Amino acid sequence: MQVTNIHKRKLKLPKDQVTVLFKTLATKEDKIWPLENWPAIRFKETLKVGVKGGHGGIRYTIIDIKEGNSIKFKFSKPDGFIGTHEFYIKEVDENSTEITH
Repeated sequence: MQVTNIHKRKLKLPKDQVTVLFKTLATKEDKIWPLENWPAIRFKETLKVGVKGGHGGIRYTIIDIKEGNSIKFKFSKPDGFIGTHEFYIKEVDENSTEITH
């Protein structure tokens, strides 16, 4: 069974300010991950290609990072999760930005 699940949040902030917030992903000061609804996302090292981590029982490896634009993970657990998980930032206009997850 193929599943596609896309979440979007629009922020009334310019992209450069959202990029600063994005750098907090997977830190104790995380301003991006929806901590109110999901277990915290954590990695064994700083965010870079090849680093392993996850949230809850879901595990993945970082396979691509485009500084200030996106980060992409490949699932490794649980069994049967085949595919990717990604965040990307898109400027909507000079005063708003959309984060897609």
